[in-house]
Amino acid sequence: MDKLYTIKETLGILKISKANLYRLIARGDITPVKLVGRTLFTESELDRFIEKLKKGSGL
Repeated sequence: MDKLYTIKETLGILKISKANLYRLIARGDITPVKLVGRTLFTESELDRFIEKLKKGSGL
């Protein structure tokens, strides 16, 4: 089972602002998991997003 990260933890991992994170979500570049009213991110989703950036898929 994947580790789940909060918004605050995700901001620290990706080194981006909250506004940028919400922009990425709105564009569908990164997909959160909603759990009992909380917005969380799986480790595999963050890994997928980071790999996409490394491959130069651009955002």
